[in-house]
Amino acid sequence: MQFVEETDRIIVFVIDEWDAVIREAAKVEIAQTSYLNLLRTWFKNTNFTAKVVAAAYMTGILPKKKDDSQSAISGFREYPVLYPDGFAEYTGFTENEVKKLCDEYRMDFPEFKYWYDGYDFPECGPVYNPYSVMQALQNHKCRAYWQETSASESLISYVNMDFDGLQEIITRLLSGEGIEANVNTFENNFETFKSRDDVLALLAHLGYLAYDEDVKKQSGFRMKR
Repeated sequence: MQFVEETDRIIVFVIDEWDAVIREAAKVEIAQTSYLNLLRTWFKNTNFTAKVVAAAYMTGILPKKKDDSQSAISGFREYPVLYPDGFAEYTGFTENEVKKLCDEYRMDFPEFKYWYDGYDFPECGPVYNPYSVMQALQNHKCRAYWQETSASESLISYVNMDFDGLQEIITRLLSGEGIEANVNTFENNFETFKSRDDVLALLAHLGYLAYDEDVKKQSGFRMKR
């Protein structure tokens, strides 16, 4: 507030991985509460927000944290991977981009398509895992790079929760079957799971499942290799 008063300028907030505290301090309630209260102070306070905040841009794996099914921070336009709207092509590499990279590095595009086209959006078609694509290009070899990251380590623990026959559901997804799911109950954290749909929603945000918004089905379980 003092900066604004002295300079007559308001502030643009840019927060990368806004959800790092939510993910990495998942079991530390005081850290979660303090962090969310800080965000509320910045972005949901009539005495502060309107006077200090010009705009805020936040990125992360998880959508905004929910408290009792309501967003803990309102006022943002949100573009999660389940419904990215006009930003679908920016959630990873598009097919044309991967084709050009394969030509440049003299690698086989069909092999990249087999390994890395994790999402498929009506607006732009297949979207490829950028981390795995870049690793494959640098090493000149396709393999399961995503499974080597920490993001995949907790996958089995989520599946083993076995809410409402979740393990059987995963087996059906692996076989290519579509499963109806309600992604709206997910509270956007790594701890609060009340149903199999909450776990499926998390797996979609983490990149393990593709989600078809039009028919409200998980369209396939696809590991990010």
